[in-house]
Amino acid sequence: MNMRIISIAVGIILDFVGFGGFVMTGMQYPTALIPSAIGMVVLLCGILGLKASEHARKHIMHVAVLAGLLGFGGTVPGLLQLPSYCNGTAEHPAAVLSKSITCIVCAVYVGLCVKSFIDVRRARTGYGN
Repeated sequence: MNMRIISIAVGIILDFVGFGGFVMTGMQYPTALIPSAIGMVVLLCGILGLKASEHARKHIMHVAVLAGLLGFGGTVPGLLQLPSYCNGTAEHPAAVLSKSITCIVCAVYVGLCVKSFIDVRRARTGYGN
């Protein structure tokens, strides 16, 4: 599993979520771009990871997973509001939708990163072979 390519893809997805949320709010709320900021960090880490040495790549990918973890933690409240979005009672439906998508994307990304880190550690130590 190439986490650098996955990071680039996740970064692009989060950029679209942020810009889509910004457009859905009538371009009035700059906070709708927060998923894009997270996405830019993850995207940049993925791109830098493609060209970095093994030692530097490890640190770069840890920054990427940290951005994903912060994105997840910051958007959990939006995911908890998803039922109100589904039944049409959400006060800010675009925000709820954007936060929910960001939360899910970040959760999957962090899970994939953790799995990748474990796989790399096992391959390095020979554990499980």
